[in-house]
Amino acid sequence: MNHSSSFFLFSIIIFFLLTITGCISGKGGKDYSRSQTRGEASVRIGTIIDINQTEIDGTRTGIGAAAGTVIGAIASKGDRTNWKGDLAATIGGLLGGIIGQSAEQFTTKKKGIELIIDLGDDKLVSVVQEDDGTAFKKGDRVRLTNSSGDTRVVPMN
Repeated sequence: MNHSSSFFLFSIIIFFLLTITGCISGKGGKDYSRSQTRGEASVRIGTIIDINQTEIDGTRTGIGAAAGTVIGAIASKGDRTNWKGDLAATIGGLLGGIIGQSAEQFTTKKKGIELIIDLGDDKLVSVVQEDDGTAFKKGDRVRLTNSSGDTRVVPMN
């Protein structure tokens, strides 16, 4: 495989990775998946008593590792006529897989927010969600909506 073919394959894989990471749904208070629409949810009202900034881990779908393995193997395979080229491709594939997985995790990492909410009657809950820019502050009245095990918090209007 010549360098222009390698570059073309590399470009296709990078485009695929960027497309996949752009399709990942949000986890903010106003984000809903398709399966959560037209369903009933329980609603509770509370008051924010504490707020902490968090970080939500990036995804590990295996796409980054797979793409990195292919790119690393192709990029490092020099001489195809002896065992040294095969060894270089193997090592390049392993390193590419590790780098690809790390790149996927880094590019899909999100800022999060932990909200500690007093529901009354000595009941406290903690909800961590993606920080979608909603301005929460201590003392705010909020609505907690729970549907299929996912709880989201939004300010009361």
